[in-house]
Amino acid sequence: MSRAPADEPLFSSPAGSPRGPEPGGGGGSARVAQSLRLAGGIAAAERAGLVARLSALDDQLARYPAEAVELELSVEARGTRGQRLTLECSISGMVRMVAASAEWDLRAALMRVREGMRRQLDDAATRREPRNDRHLRRSVLDSDGSSHRRALAGQGVLRCPVGPSGSAGRPSHRSSR
Repeated sequence: MSRAPADEPLFSSPAGSPRGPEPGGGGGSARVAQSLRLAGGIAAAERAGLVARLSALDDQLARYPAEAVELELSVEARGTRGQRLTLECSISGMVRMVAASAEWDLRAALMRVREGMRRQLDDAATRREPRNDRHLRRSVLDSDGSSHRRALAGQGVLRCPVGPSGSAGRPSHRSSR
């Protein structure tokens, strides 16, 4: 893969402006454009291109209020073999989420951290809202139902007869040789 020319910013803005409100644009749902803070190794001129590429996270961030979300993007040792792109997400009341990539191509690294953060945000939402996940909802119902069944078994309502083989009411299929 080729690198960007030295006189052009690596994360230049694509044609058109990034979707979503501009930074400093009031309350409402969180958006990348409002929440993104650039740290070491990234120039302010690259912000518009970064926001456009990271705007795929807007759907996941929209679950939270704008003032509760902070995103920070940084590059360590930019331009060397040991460079590392890191995207951190802090949402008040939740554990900090971090996605990082050590790929030498920063565009590919940006896509990797974006997808990593998307997965973490989806997982966090699933943990917070199990009513929207059928498997989690079923396990909650089973645990409540099984404790109810245990209480009934203690009263003699649900008894399982034990046959000679030790299995519950089923004949043994073992052949005696």
